[in-house]
Amino acid sequence: MFYFLYNFLFSKLEQPEIVIFVKVDYENMIRRLESRGNLTLIENKFSNRDDYNNLVNNYLRYLPTNTVILDN
Repeated sequence: MFYFLYNFLFSKLEQPEIVIFVKVDYENMIRRLESRGNLTLIENKFSNRDDYNNLVNNYLRYLPTNTVILDN
């Protein structure tokens, strides 16, 4: 059901010419969030490497074909 709804809604949106995804490893992401003072986000969403990697991998699965992935 969710997949059908997602595809339907996504098909109604205007598609970008290019998508840029900046991939950041777990340590750099934590360091950047800490420097910004986002400790709550770290505790709630990214408390361990596996959760972060699952989130990134799930996101990568649904990227359009015109995506450029930059490894930061």
